[in-house]
This record gives sequence, C-alpha cells and structure tokens, in this order.
Amino acid sequence: MKLRLQLVLVSLLALCLPWAGCTYIRDMETALRQGQQQALLSTARAVAMTINGRPALVNELADTGPQERATSTLYLHTTARHAIADGYPDEWRDVRDDFQNFDFPGSSGRVNFLAATNGTTAWLYFDVTDDTVRYHNPSQPGIANGDHIILSLIGDGTVQRYWLTPEAPGELSARSLLGDQIVTDSRIRGAWRDTDQGYQLELSLPATMIGDYLGFAVIDSSTPERWAGSTSPTGRPGRIIRDSAALASVLDLFTQDNLQLSVVDNQHWLRASSGSLVRHAPAPDSAPPGTWLLEALYRWIMDDPERTARYDTPRKGKLARPEITDALNGRIRTAWYAGDGQTGSAIVSAAFPLTGTETTGSTVIGAVVAEQTSNQVLSLTNAAMRRLLLITIVATLIIGFGLVAYASWLSFRIRRLGRNVRAVMAPDGHLSGDFPEQWGSDELGDLGRNFSELLGRIEEYTEYLRTLSAKLSHELRTPLAVVRSSLDNLEQQNSPKQPHEQSHEQMHSYLERARQGSVRLGHILNAMSAASRVEESITTADTEPVLLNDFLQGNVAGYRSAYPDQAIDLELPATALTIEGCPELLAQMLDKLMDNAADFCADNGRITFRLAAQGNDARITVSNDGPALPESMSAQLFDSMVSIRKARDDRPHLGLGLTIVKLVVDFHRGTVSAHNFENGGGVSFVIRLPMSGAMIAP
Repeated sequence: MKLRLQLVLVSLLALCLPWAGCTYIRDMETALRQGQQQALLSTARAVAMTINGRPALVNELADTGPQERATSTLYLHTTARHAIADGYPDEWRDVRDDFQNFDFPGSSGRVNFLAATNGTTAWLYFDVTDDTVRYHNPSQPGIANGDHIILSLIGDGTVQRYWLTPEAPGELSARSLLGDQIVTDSRIRGAWRDTDQGYQLELSLPATMIGDYLGFAVIDSSTPERWAGSTSPTGRPGRIIRDSAALASVLDLFTQDNLQLSVVDNQHWLRASSGSLVRHAPAPDSAPPGTWLLEALYRWIMDDPERTARYDTPRKGKLARPEITDALNGRIRTAWYAGDGQTGSAIVSAAFPLTGTETTGSTVIGAVVAEQTSNQVLSLTNAAMRRLLLITIVATLIIGFGLVAYASWLSFRIRRLGRNVRAVMAPDGHLSGDFPEQWGSDELGDLGRNFSELLGRIEEYTEYLRTLSAKLSHELRTPLAVVRSSLDNLEQQNSPKQPHEQSHEQMHSYLERARQGSVRLGHILNAMSAASRVEESITTADTEPVLLNDFLQGNVAGYRSAYPDQAIDLELPATALTIEGCPELLAQMLDKLMDNAADFCADNGRITFRLAAQGNDARITVSNDGPALPESMSAQLFDSMVSIRKARDDRPHLGLGLTIVKLVVDFHRGTVSAHNFENGGGVSFVIRLPMSGAMIAP
C-alpha cells in the first residue's frame, strides 16, 4: 500500500471529530429535554393544584352517576364542525378509530357508533353490519317490525325512548309512544343509507336533549331477541361522558403555544382538553444544500429507542398511554414519543395524579396530562449540529488535504533517497559518485545519513575484498618463493659434480629455509582462521563470574615470562571487580592486546595494564609507549585485514588481532576504543565491560 494511501486512511480518523461533536450535542439535547420534562411536570402540578382547590370540579370529575350492569358508557366528542345528517360518513372518515364497537351476540354483525356535538347540535352516527336488512311495513301493527334502532334518553327524571324505523332508504324521523299512540318527534332527524355490508344511519338532534345519559340498541328483525348496543331495548341508558366546560376553562388559564393540557378521569375518559401541539419544526434558517441529509443521518445514528415509541391520540374518548396509567395509580411520570413531523421531533408527555377531596375521599380520581413537542429543542440542536458538521467537515478536509500533501512531500523525499542510492551504487559494489549527506534533521534525514554511512561501509568492505587477493599474494609470495628456490637448489645439489661435504651442508641450509617458508605459510593460514575460530567459540561459550583482579594478575605474570625483554606494569584497584564472562575468550582478548602492544612498544618503553571501576562498568586499559595511531585509521582499526605495524620478526601480520578483540568485547556487551596519549608518544586501548554486581573488598 502506497504511503499516500496509508495517510489518507489515517486522515479518516478525523471523522472522530464529528462523532465526538454529535455525542456532545446529544448530551446537550438530553439536558434540554430533561429541563422540558421538569417544566411540563411543574405545569401539570399547577393545574392539578388548581383543580383540587375547586371542590365543584373535583365532584364533577369523580361523579359517574348510576350505572346499570348491562349498560355501557358512551363518549360524546366535541367538534367545531357542523355536520349534515345525510347518512354518508364523509365527516367521520378521519375519526374512524374513535368509533365505539358493539357486536351482535352469536353472529358476525357489528355496530360502530360515534357521537359528537358542537355545543348546540349533537350528531349520532351508526355503521351497522347486517347480512339482511328489512324495512318497517306500515301496514302491519306495531311501532317497529323491521330492522330498527331504539334511542334511550332521560328527560325530567324518566326514561324516554325513540324508535328509528325506516320504511325505505332515505330521510327519516324518530318516533315515540305517547300512551298507545305513535308520535313523530321532528327534533330527531336523519338519513338511512344501505351499504354492501348493511346500512348507515346518521342523526342530528338538539344537544340539550341528550343530557347526561344516552343509550341505544340496534335490533335485527330476523331475530328480534338479538340486539347490539350500549343498553338493552328496555333498559336504562348509561352515562354519557363529555367534555367539561368548567374543567376546560381552568385549562385555558395555563395554555400557551405548543402546549396541550388534558384531564382524564380514573376510567381514562377524556374530560377536558385545551391547546394544541405544533407538529412541525420551524423552517430552518439559511442552511447549505444537503444539510437535511446530515441531520437525518445524525438522528438515525444518535436517536434513542426510548424516544421512538408510538404516540397515541385519544381513541374512543380515552387516553390510555402508560404514563397516564401510572398517574392514575398515584405515580408521577413523563414519557417521550416519536413525533409525526420532522425527523428528530418528539413529543413529551407529563402526567400528574388528581386526588379527591374530603367528599370523594383521598383516592385518585383522575390525572392532568401536559404535552409538548420538542420543536424548540430540535431547532436549537439542529442549528448547533449544522454549525458543528460544517466546521468538522471543513476541518476534516483540511486535515485530509494536509496529510495528502505531506504524504506527497514525504514520498518525494523517499523516492529521491532511493534514486540517489541507485545512482551511487554501481553493479560491482563501487560507489560511482558522492552520496549527499544533507537530508534534513528529522528521521528521514537520519535514514539518509545512515544510508551514507552504510554505503561508506560497503565501499570499505568492497575495497577490502578487492585488495584481499593482493594482500594475500603479497604475504604468500615471499614464503612460497623461499620454498620454491630451496627446492630448486636441492634439485641442483643432487648433481655428482658437487663435492659430497659441500653438497650435504648446502642441502641442510636449503631444507631449513624451506621449513621456515612452510612455517610462515602456516602462520598466515592460522591468522586467517583465527577470527572465524573465535566467532565459532563465541556461539558455544559459557559464562561465569570472573574476578578481574586475579584474572589480570595471572595473565600479566605470564606475559612477563613470555616477554622477558619488555617492561610490563600492572595497576589494580583496592576493591575487587567481578564481571559475568568467559575466561578463555577474555584471555584471547588480552593476548591480542599484549601482542599488539609488544609490536609497537618503543625500545626501553613500558607496557601498562590498568583496572578501575567507572560507574557500573569495569575499565581495562592497555597502554604502550611508542608511535601514535594515524588519525585516518581510527575508524578502521578494528576491521579485519587492517594492519599498520612493521614486523620485527618473520611472522606475517594480517591485521586480524584487533578484530578478535572487538568480537570478544561485543560478546560481553562492552565497548573498545583506541586513543593516542595527549602528549604523544604512546597509545591506550580502553575496554569497558559491565559488572555483574556490587564491588566487594578483596
């Protein structure tokens, strides 16, 4: 994967900025919604205290009136419209969910009923499912002999019943019995329409006729004993629930924009309502195109499942949401619902219980419900989200562009480094030009300088390999020439012309010279394999505690015997220094340093071994009087096949001694360096080895 693509992928981490911002906005929105919940609870509490302070309202809410066992309560909806009782359901299509349902026993027939009033006129709507519809036959006796509906009302304390008995589809009026006479009441008028499933009946009557009680029974003439409705054909009508004008006037005192207040009784019937909800958020201000998509994405990612419950409006005259049920059980509760408007809009509902007075007892008789949409909160959070998204998108683009530009610059520098390496390095290992050393002060600059050093080392090693044959041929030429010339002379000495005594002496001389040449060849081969033998021994070497004081003292004593013409000194510390090492390898290291010091030590000069502690390291110094090291050789001194000595005997010197010293020191995790004396006239080799523990007194 290209470096540029890698940094582009890394730049995607900048997307954490919008995520963090959206999380912050969500927390802010949560805090605002909690504040809105508390405000709604305070409003609901204030309404409840106002209602509790008016006994008449409490009694009205708690009074359900007498109720027979077989009757059902009907709800009278309040509407601002004026319907036409023509038998068609056009006015009621949007409130079909509020129909109260009554089934015919033992059949699939059903009655859907709805009652509404605008305060002056009341409308009753019946949607009846019936397989066979029979109309009233006026030639037969009785007030009703076909399918009909009986309305039950209470007027002047007595039950009044009205029969709706159409003779054919169309308009009709209600009839009642006055003694034995059938009387038509023109106040109740309507229309009967046949449908595919049965028939529809729509009535209008003065609202004052209904009072507080209403009942009906739908009679199927094919089976007269089978009926469906809120009360039996001969029973007492049940109580009708309607909005309370007195309760609504109290709610009007607290209503405001985007606030809906409701009062329900302990049976969940809606008794009063005031205000309305603003279902759509205000139009956003000048937002860039496409912002709505970002807002929708934010709402989809950040929305809370608890806020997506379905919001139920009053159905069949009842409010039965969970928070209202809890309030009727005496618990204060709030709830959030998904709004049906703009994405992210929600509806918060707060329910507060209403308790009775001394007359009604201390039981819960109802609840006050305060509802409000979160449009104001939504408007604030959407505005903040738009600003945040714009800022973070710009920041992400800037970061991405910056990273791509930086990746391009970085890849350009890397490609330039690669081109320079390819241009400098020749196929045979030589450097065909100068490698630039200025690459900057960052890590890439360090890499360029490391490449420069590496190429220099490669050049040195290549030069070493190139000159190795010349060095070996130079070292091997002389002993080989000696051996060859001695053999040639021996061959000539076999001639009978030479005297016997002289031939024997010369042959002995030639053999001695051939032996010396073979010894020199052996020295060369031993020197060439010495480093490899040390490397092999290092791989299998075992370490043990080595007391350097005793170790140096024993080795220096051996050097004094082996080099009787050299003045060798030893300086030891007052404390014992111990390291973890291999005595055999350490002895080879000291042997090479002693051999090197003996070769370079001036006549009447001294060789000094010193041991001292330096921090946590043991410091071994081997010094000798003599010529100083050339400055140009300081970096190559410990490389193999590098030698600047002038031999004092016939032994060859291939420059492998200090290489062995470096291998041993590296094995012991130490360092080695060579320094000229400050005033000239000598060289010191300093070796630092880590000690294995604290110094102990000898």
